[in-house]
Amino acid sequence: MKRSVLFLIGLLLTSSLFAQREDYNRAIINDDNEGIIKYGEMLLYSGKSSKELYRKLAQAYKEKNSYSRCIDYLNRAYQLDSNDVKTSFALGEAYLVKGDEEQAMQSLLKVMDRDSKNTQALSLILKMNLSSGRKDLAEINGLELCSIDSTNSAYFLTLGRIYESRQKDKQSLKAYLKAWELNPNNPTTNLLLSNAQIQNDQPDSAIRTANHGLRIAGNDKSRTAILLRRNIAKAFYRSVQYDSCLAYCAKLKADGDTIEDATYKQAGYAYLSLRDYLGASEELQKVWDKNSNNVQLTFEIPYYLGKSYHEINDPQKAIKYLTKALESLQPNEVKLYKAYIANAECYCKIKKYDKAIEQLNNAQWYQPENTETYIKIADIYETDLKDFAKRNEELKSYLAYIDSIRKKKGSIPQNMEESYNSMKDMLERNIITITVEKGSDGKMRSVYTKKDANGKILEQKEIGRQK
Repeated sequence: MKRSVLFLIGLLLTSSLFAQREDYNRAIINDDNEGIIKYGEMLLYSGKSSKELYRKLAQAYKEKNSYSRCIDYLNRAYQLDSNDVKTSFALGEAYLVKGDEEQAMQSLLKVMDRDSKNTQALSLILKMNLSSGRKDLAEINGLELCSIDSTNSAYFLTLGRIYESRQKDKQSLKAYLKAWELNPNNPTTNLLLSNAQIQNDQPDSAIRTANHGLRIAGNDKSRTAILLRRNIAKAFYRSVQYDSCLAYCAKLKADGDTIEDATYKQAGYAYLSLRDYLGASEELQKVWDKNSNNVQLTFEIPYYLGKSYHEINDPQKAIKYLTKALESLQPNEVKLYKAYIANAECYCKIKKYDKAIEQLNNAQWYQPENTETYIKIADIYETDLKDFAKRNEELKSYLAYIDSIRKKKGSIPQNMEESYNSMKDMLERNIITITVEKGSDGKMRSVYTKKDANGKILEQKEIGRQK
């Protein structure tokens, strides 16, 4: 009797499991995410786990924008098969959408470790490097993509944009030319190539490229077409064909390119080159009216606008705008100092230490007696770049500056003497740090390190370990 009961129970369970499997498969066929989740999780509760089941559940939750559950199931799939490239890539995508770039990068790098030619993973890595300001690494990623697939014009376009953002005009032109060779009928490619040709002093080539792009674009008033036409106007200006430049600018404005200032600015410069100061004043006045609060215009536009008014004998307006231009040459030193310091701190956050040091040097120019910039630069060299020689060189530069003042004036104020002694002490005393590191057993530990001013380790010991 007992055996019969057990047999019946087993038969019912088997029948139920078969039904669940049927419902699950039907949900997959019908792209029914709710069904996949319902019947898939029922299968899990029945003890039927597998990598494929976890990934299907992850995909269903992804379609519902539930990325926490998606990641949970993908991690379970990863635990079953850590060598599965598709699982690692899906994890990378999910982490990226969720905003966890560190975990996304780790997952995508695992993909590249197992499949060095995976362009999907490499493209996402490039995207993250760009968004984080790591343009040097993004450039390497772009070169790798082009090497893996030298027939993909989009990869060369991306590489060209990276070069352009790094002001590598010759390299960007080369990349855009390759993209154009692979796909000459993409309006965006023609736009970027024509702009690069202008930057590389090839205006005639730029005009041909932009005209080709216009023929493809079809609608002369589309955004891409407007930008192509602006490039033609700019190319005419670069080739000293000012009348043609103005004619093109007039067509652009007639077709509605009046909201932004680019066309007015281009026309203003063309009129200036022709010494038509009335025309220049009219165009540049429109630029100023649209951008009077734009910091980038505080010298260039008011200067040429004032000069134009001077030439057409309107002294009141000439004085007004030339004064604004001169004011930009007499900046508030305190505000500039603070702005450079803030910029440096921002660059440090994204680990662009060369830029941070550049900003601190700019700040130092305005307040050379202030120890703040010297200490911040020394700290970058010591903590982030591990270059103790340059750290010491920076601190010594302050001492040398104060010594020159002392020699010139015979003495220095008490507060300067205190700063001098403090900086001298920094050069002579040992550097002590306490860091948290992962030990060979995988557990975190606190490490005490003592170094001399040249970075030589004098003492290092473990002072605590996580339980």
